[in-house]
Amino acid sequence: MTVVSADSAQSRCPAAPRVAIVHDFLVSRGGAERVALTMARAFPEAPIHTALHDADGTFEGFSDHQIRPLLLDRFRVFRHHHRLSLPLLQAAFSRRVIDADVVLCSSSGFAHNVSTTGRKVVYCHTPARWLHDQERYLDRFGPAARTSAKLLTRGAHRRDVRAMLGADRILANSRTIGDHISAVYGRKAEVVAPCSSLALDDTITPIEGVTPGFVLCPSRALGYKRLDVLAAAASRVPSIQFVQVGDGPDLARLQRGSPPNLRFLGEVSDAELRWAYSNASVVVLTSAEDFGLVPVEATAHGLMSIVPEARGLLDHVEDGVNGWFYSFGDDESLAELVESKFDTAAVPPVTDPLGERRFTAALHRVVSEVVR
Repeated sequence: MTVVSADSAQSRCPAAPRVAIVHDFLVSRGGAERVALTMARAFPEAPIHTALHDADGTFEGFSDHQIRPLLLDRFRVFRHHHRLSLPLLQAAFSRRVIDADVVLCSSSGFAHNVSTTGRKVVYCHTPARWLHDQERYLDRFGPAARTSAKLLTRGAHRRDVRAMLGADRILANSRTIGDHISAVYGRKAEVVAPCSSLALDDTITPIEGVTPGFVLCPSRALGYKRLDVLAAAASRVPSIQFVQVGDGPDLARLQRGSPPNLRFLGEVSDAELRWAYSNASVVVLTSAEDFGLVPVEATAHGLMSIVPEARGLLDHVEDGVNGWFYSFGDDESLAELVESKFDTAAVPPVTDPLGERRFTAALHRVVSEVVR
């Protein structure tokens, strides 16, 4: 096993516990990565351990922190096609032993499999979908892929449970995930709502070819995100422009089959995303999110959100207050809401709109509690 120290300026201050952060992958620009970046800002001296690191593929803010990837990162193919590494991840993380007072694991996969000389706190975005929610996660995959996944995960399921049971504290991002953690691991989790690291007062870059006044869908192009529902809803209201932002393996297929009033743009910069939020009329989601940072970001920009009435979205979207609910997977009801709510009043401004101060305070509290 490899023991990796959390040595830093932090370790030279006896009053401050040595903290290290672990995140599954730093290769994409998703909600979990935004949360991990906020964790890093909360503990700026903490090194970040991760399976794979692609500086060009993830948020620029990580460049301000010390990244310590696993040995898998030496293989370029994994950095650009990280799902190929899934069969190797559990063993790779379990070999990493981190010398720190507190290891804060940001996990929706195998990050919590690391060992530590101190305490371990797991912030669980969701129990690994390919282990514990295969029907939903593999819904858009073919029979061969589903069968292979089930064969590969038989032993991994048992080891994953054992690793989570070794945590000193478990935090969940929503009540839904808290219940899921209880069902899968038999452990109670404290719910600590996440926050977004999207800066509100930074540069803004217009997206070429997009006219202000559109329906915005910030969502990665993954099967379980159900962007087929977005395409079907857009086809029902051809007079309204729809814009999707976010990369993913389904992007090319979605671009080929989209109606004329829907543009699948793929990856955009944070400057372009800020422009999109500032120039959209309403925001929509089509996936039943474990938490869903998009409505938080939309509210911070004064926008209402139209989202499925499901899962973690129920924690922070209030029907008629900062958004509206429709039935998950129902493109007809989504289209009707878009048409009726397209030109609606903005939500009122809120204190700490992205929740970073609240989230950071909760993390510092938990770290202090586990080292007492």
